Amino acid sequence: MRRVVGRALARGAAEFAALDEQDAGRRLAAARAVLDAFDLPVAGFTPPGWLASPAAERALVRSGFRYTTTHVGVRDLRSGRLQRGFALSHRPSGGVGERLGAAVVRWGARGASARGGLVRIALHPDDLHRPGLRDTSLRAIEAVLAAGGEAVTYSAVLAGAAGPE
Repeated sequence: MRRVVGRALARGAAEFAALDEQDAGRRLAAARAVLDAFDLPVAGFTPPGWLASPAAERALVRSGFRYTTTHVGVRDLRSGRLQRGFALSHRPSGGVGERLGAAVVRWGARGASARGGLVRIALHPDDLHRPGLRDTSLRAIEAVLAAGGEAVTYSAVLAGAAGPE
């Protein structure tokens, strides 16, 4: 079932949705080794398609990650708390789907920023090669900033959600 959901929701990019804890741990260790070689510290992980199995999430905790993201928010792996904020993203496939995705990003960013909530604008690497999608994302970011939004990291989002310690 996870594979079917991954194909439908994540365009086939949902390999962490079906991994057991050991396989996920191996992949995470290999990824962290690459980042460490470039002296790039990392606190969180966004699984492909925002889909991770419970076993993969356990591997994230075991691997020392602080948070993960889903399509609907940022999950603190220490407390389990989810800071809600839907990820607005494109469907870079051309045609009606692509135009609909761009409209969702524009309207969603305006609506979420008007409500004062967490606005997440996700860029897939394919989006950067399509001027219309790239421009739509930049305009959405500008609209959020113009509405008083502020650019923050996921770590900052979780720190703010935790309140005073």
